[in-house]
Amino acid sequence: MDTTLYSEVNRLERGDFLLFHCVQLSQHERDVQRYFFGCYFPRWRGFYLEEVRDMPGPLGYKVQRHFPAYPFDVYLKDNGEHFLTDDFQEGSIFTLGASQNQRDGDSKRYKVVHCDDSRLRTRTGTTLADIGNDITTKLNQTHRVPGEVIDLLREIRDAYVVYAGNGIPEIGIKAMGRHFRHVSEDGKRWMSLENIGKLVRDSRAFSNTLSFEDTQRTNSTISNNARSIHEAFPQNEEGCIDYDLFMDYVRGPMSQKRKDAVWEIFRKLDFDGDGYLNILDIQARYNAQQHPVVAVERLFSADKLLKGFLTVWDENKQYGLIPYAEFIDYYNGVSAVIADDYIFFDILRNQWKVMRDWGGTVGTRGGKCEFPTM
Repeated sequence: MDTTLYSEVNRLERGDFLLFHCVQLSQHERDVQRYFFGCYFPRWRGFYLEEVRDMPGPLGYKVQRHFPAYPFDVYLKDNGEHFLTDDFQEGSIFTLGASQNQRDGDSKRYKVVHCDDSRLRTRTGTTLADIGNDITTKLNQTHRVPGEVIDLLREIRDAYVVYAGNGIPEIGIKAMGRHFRHVSEDGKRWMSLENIGKLVRDSRAFSNTLSFEDTQRTNSTISNNARSIHEAFPQNEEGCIDYDLFMDYVRGPMSQKRKDAVWEIFRKLDFDGDGYLNILDIQARYNAQQHPVVAVERLFSADKLLKGFLTVWDENKQYGLIPYAEFIDYYNGVSAVIADDYIFFDILRNQWKVMRDWGGTVGTRGGKCEFPTM
């Protein structure tokens, strides 16, 4: 099997993009007729832009020609943030630096006049595991979460996928763990009521701050929702709930075999054993050259694809250091959209160079675990 996260078996990356048309806004009453086609890839947070010009053709008829203006790359907005899907909706205005085919080096402003999201699967076609109490039977748990809290968790999760994940489930679910990266001495990650409040607030599912009254109402809603979640789960002596149990309800249970496989990758990348990965290590060992959109489709180069993948990491700005908690949170999200174990393991094998010779037995934190060979 030759499976990647973007293959026909899963979510075809070359079928996950947004097409848009834009016009260049006038500067000093020049360039008022310049028209552009663009294509945005949400997973890589990158896009390219081509200028469309009417050129003389046969028998005096005009024909449209495309000229490269901005090659595929991960461009940044004026505020230093990455471009997201919502930045290319009809009516949106964005700014870019000098293009390849203009005479001056000034930045240019563009207005989106058409948006085609029919190929955008991250917003329209990806299905996550359902949230519900049926998970308790799989985990041999007797605890049941009230139905209204289940609905609340679903709303929060979906908001994270849309706003923090740019419509991509695994990135949205990874973002949910942002306030819970610290691992205690007992090896667990605990959620205090205060941090649950931050989780709810950052989801943006309940934000409405058009007026002072709206702000007060929003703060009250966030506080009440955080308290409902906190009271719905078992608590330790310090009043904290188990993050892993909480996430099992949010994204469905991740099997121990899958966790062990992710730990094996992290262990091989973490050369000094300090519990952190360096961005440069990920850069050197992510298998971008063999990615289908590079090796087969030739949509863009390996270095541009890698640049997009690196935008996923170091969300807490720890100078390029990624803890295991952040690494496993990403694959928690991947696990939520991949039902078949064979496919999940094959994705890992094809993503990381350190796993190319991976066989049926891998190291775990507590010993060895047998995996099916593929």
